[in-house]
Amino acid sequence: MMEDAGTPIFARIIRLLPILMIGLLIMGMIMFASTSIVPRWRAHEDARVELEIANAALAERAAAEDNDNQTILESQIERAASGLDEAIARFMSVAQADDLLDNLYIYANRSGVQITNLQAQQAAPVAAESEVETSPQPISSVYQVQSFSLLVDGSVPGLMRFMTEIREAALPGIVITNVNLTAGAEQSTLTLFMLIYSSERSAGETYLDLPSVAIPPALVVVLDEPIDPLVTPGAETPVPPPSVLPELPPDPPLALLLDESFDSGDLSNWTLGASWFLTNEGGGQALAVTDSASETLLAYDGLREVAVQFRVWMETGGVRLSLHQSSAGRYAITLNALGLVALYEGERLVQSSASTVSGMTRWRTLRVTTLRDIIRVYVDDVEILRYATSSPLPPGTISLAMTGRGTVKVDDLAVWILDSAQSS
Repeated sequence: MMEDAGTPIFARIIRLLPILMIGLLIMGMIMFASTSIVPRWRAHEDARVELEIANAALAERAAAEDNDNQTILESQIERAASGLDEAIARFMSVAQADDLLDNLYIYANRSGVQITNLQAQQAAPVAAESEVETSPQPISSVYQVQSFSLLVDGSVPGLMRFMTEIREAALPGIVITNVNLTAGAEQSTLTLFMLIYSSERSAGETYLDLPSVAIPPALVVVLDEPIDPLVTPGAETPVPPPSVLPELPPDPPLALLLDESFDSGDLSNWTLGASWFLTNEGGGQALAVTDSASETLLAYDGLREVAVQFRVWMETGGVRLSLHQSSAGRYAITLNALGLVALYEGERLVQSSASTVSGMTRWRTLRVTTLRDIIRVYVDDVEILRYATSSPLPPGTISLAMTGRGTVKVDDLAVWILDSAQSS
């Protein structure tokens, strides 16, 4: 009876074993998936989400960089166009270049000298129209250069007065080189080479309303009759009166800031431009430059009311002294070998004049002061120019540069500033 009773139970258990095995297998698979597959799947999903976020960030950064590059490129193009317009503004207009030749004869007439030979040289080539259409426009195609050689006869004061009258030469569009003055018993001869830069794109505004020339008394020429054929015979030739500068109070007390003879070779107070060097001079040394327009800067900055004096030797070119030089502008004073003096405020010519003697291949002394908002220029202890500014430039540094070509030497340079102890 007991066997009969246990047999059905055992049989049932046997019949349930496959189901139990399947259940256990399913539970094992579920446990395997939960411990091995699911975590890896979640890690894969997390990595996929992070990758999508990273790709979106990269795309956004690339778009931002493209925008930045486009902005930078547009800014560079704008600056280049502005720089080109600024450069072209320094050229004469074509009409002004043509009128300058007539003006030279007028200047000669005022000076009592005569242009005996005016020859045009070969002009600089300009790009052909077909070349402009098929290739980027070369810089030379936006301007033209006219070259002339001049031979002028007259007295030495008259010839120097003639050079002083050419006010346009103080601006970048006119370049005068190879100047030679030969003194004779009865009359002297001046030869020079002139380059005239003009552009059809220039309005020539820089050359409008040029300041009048301050003529030293020694260069005033009184003409018995006009020489120039463009002037009607018998007509009176206007002669500007001599420049007489009114008296000013004495300069305020000054204190010596710098005294450079350059003999020691110590140039720690200067940042030399290209082609500047020390040269032997009179048993010592002088600062010199040859055929370079680079600037030499004084290490001192923040200079406002100052006086600067130095000796300068010029072969054929000239020297430029800049005061209050900063990003806001500068006052620039130029002196060339013929004794012509010009004063600029930024790029604007405000005054020009001349000393009474030539300075070719000899030492001259240039002194410039900027005190009480008045700029005074002295050559060999003679005051040549004076300019009062109503809106003075901010303080800045001092620089030296040469103009034209040849060699320029600078020596015995001194800088004074206001003596605060005595001025207070």
